[in-house]
Amino acid sequence: MGMLAIYAPEKIEGQTLCKLLRRRWFEPKCFQSADQELMESARFGQIAMIILDLSCLPDLDQDMEAILEMAQDVPVIMLTPYATTAHELSSFHQRGYHVMEKPIVLESLVALMHQIAPEL
Repeated sequence: MGMLAIYAPEKIEGQTLCKLLRRRWFEPKCFQSADQELMESARFGQIAMIILDLSCLPDLDQDMEAILEMAQDVPVIMLTPYATTAHELSSFHQRGYHVMEKPIVLESLVALMHQIAPEL
């Protein structure tokens, strides 16, 4: 079974999501940067899923591109703020990414996680 990686540069938001998922018997690893450990874990197939919080990426385009490039064969759930346009959401869906608008409902997130990566 691979790792559930949470990528949320804002420490408080990432830690909160990790704590909530631990209460649902997941063992997420929270990353605040696309550091060497995250890159190597993705490269060696150790990640089963990435949850990417778009609302707290300091450089949205650069950060998102780097993460999605390394996670080409890994399911990705993008958490988006209310301000995400229909065009942006459609673009994410067309590329095969799963999108959930914030504020999230934890039960809905868990159901989506089980749907796209039952091994978690």
